Amino acid sequence: MGFSELIAYHVLPIARAQRLADGNYARPQWVGTGFTFGEGTFVTCWHCVGADLADDEVYFAAGRERGNQQSHRSWPIELRQLARDVNGADLALARIDPWFLPRLPLAAEPLQWGDDVVALGFPHTLDTTDADTGDKRIETHARVFKGYVTRLFHDEYQRQPVVELNIPAPVGMSGGPLFKAQQPMFRGGPAPDPFECSGVIFGEHSLHTPDGIHRHGTALLLDTLRNASGPATDGLPLAQYLERPDAKASMPVNTAPSE
Repeated sequence: MGFSELIAYHVLPIARAQRLADGNYARPQWVGTGFTFGEGTFVTCWHCVGADLADDEVYFAAGRERGNQQSHRSWPIELRQLARDVNGADLALARIDPWFLPRLPLAAEPLQWGDDVVALGFPHTLDTTDADTGDKRIETHARVFKGYVTRLFHDEYQRQPVVELNIPAPVGMSGGPLFKAQQPMFRGGPAPDPFECSGVIFGEHSLHTPDGIHRHGTALLLDTLRNASGPATDGLPLAQYLERPDAKASMPVNTAPSE
């Protein structure tokens, strides 16, 4: 599995929208990134999807038919059984109907200081203008950031150890997966196969130095992800849930509905 497969089916932007009576959606608002392991679970950050919804509103992941831009993502995949990690981490777990191959595995070993990493997500951009109002319009486009672990530290907000990275985490990247980079990765080299998820991007950390402010992305640790639990995992830790026979079974893979 390479970047194109990940961005097509496993790593997706998330929107909050009104569900209309005819089954369509109105007024989508992009809220972050999330990802699926392929067998129906979906992971993102709680701060992306924790806002209360009106009775006719839903959160959905935006699947695609082609390309990796917002305008091509016309396959809404609703997040069901959406709930915060019972352990209190800034994680949310949900169920989605589609199953995808190949499966995205959890990493076997946690990240260490100096490890090379890759983050995938959909940061929000203001590079387009609404034709009717002339206002800048928020869109979301896939991005790959490559860097390394600068330190492990205890975050006061998360109240647990987290990873600091030398890559940015702009608005919209929260909830995206973090992978340990395997070489060679770019310039014609093969992508790591399989990708193994080592954490979840959740925000940025500012480093104030005499020469200015440096912004570093931050991510939740592998153990935090492995232990995440909620209705979507039947109350089991995520790692244990993913090992269940029914979660590992070979299922028909859903594809975008034809128009």
